[in-house]
Amino acid sequence: VRAAAHEGCQALITHHPLILTPLKSVRTDVPQGAALALAAREGVAVIAAHTNLDAASWGVSQTLAECLGLADLRPLVPNGGPGEGMGRVGRLARALSLAELARLVRERLSAPFVRCVEGTKEPIERVAVCGGAGAGLAAAALGAGAQALVTGDVRYHQARDFEGRLALLDCGHFCGERPVLEKLAGRLGEELAGQVEFMVMSGEQDPFKLY
Repeated sequence: VRAAAHEGCQALITHHPLILTPLKSVRTDVPQGAALALAAREGVAVIAAHTNLDAASWGVSQTLAECLGLADLRPLVPNGGPGEGMGRVGRLARALSLAELARLVRERLSAPFVRCVEGTKEPIERVAVCGGAGAGLAAAALGAGAQALVTGDVRYHQARDFEGRLALLDCGHFCGERPVLEKLAGRLGEELAGQVEFMVMSGEQDPFKLY
């Protein structure tokens, strides 16, 4: 919100919502309330495209899959029109080991690290992805014939449930969602050409740091 106001923007479009759960009060001494107050004071509208952008045919997971070079893509959990749904499953250009796939994920997403849970010992060719916290789709990934799932926020019990069956690669919530912003700005710019100017804010960082 501060960056948008500094740039003279009238609206801020985000993926992760500023208000994720209903508010009972707005306190300016906590970050969320301070951001809301600043937006109101500076006249910056805040718009969130969350689950709808996740499920869009060109959205978060589709962009993530394309970043990793997956081919023959289809929704992991179809929902709505053609190509729409949660997650994606596709095929690598060649089979990779878990270590090789982790390096690919880290490099393509500029992720500081990738936490991995080993699946089977077979080389990995079919991969599922879900931007954000998508480990809940692990069973669907197995059902779709995937040998690995790339997502964020993998919990301990999920790792235990699928170790030895499905490789899990946790690239972090931020890194898995960040690539869609350029595509979102481009599509909106095409739809509203000559009417609205869009820019991608580059200053936001993953809140998790490594020491």
